Amino acid sequence: MAQVIRATIDPDDFELAPIPEAWIVEGNPLARSRLLARSLDGTTVTSQWDCTAGSFNWHFGCEETVHILEGEVHVTDETGASYTLRAGDVAVFHAGMKALWDVRNYVRKLAVCRHPVPQVIGLALRATSKLGELFYAKRLLAFD
Repeated sequence: MAQVIRATIDPDDFELAPIPEAWIVEGNPLARSRLLARSLDGTTVTSQWDCTAGSFNWHFGCEETVHILEGEVHVTDETGASYTLRAGDVAVFHAGMKALWDVRNYVRKLAVCRHPVPQVIGLALRATSKLGELFYAKRLLAFD
């Protein structure tokens, strides 16, 4: 059986995670990150990321759920809608999306990055899981 994966989050352990130069719009943002955990199937990673002041376009290669832990970032999506994400806020960015990130001072986030599977495979996985749950419940009732 798999064990619980745990990590201690210490910003001193972060490694440089440079933003591609072609994506930078303004300033000299310095980004760092630290991998915290990877799912057993390899489709999901959890990391912590931080960045100093600057403005840059971000291209989401996977679905990313972010929880802002410190600071704030102003995000403008492809439709032109703008959002300010502050400590405590959670947002989801879908794979393939692009957004302008404007960090005025500093931002630190917890990021859960998931490589989506095709919808038909996801449906099959959920159906298999549900059948397993029903079978397990039926076995428990048989022992009563």
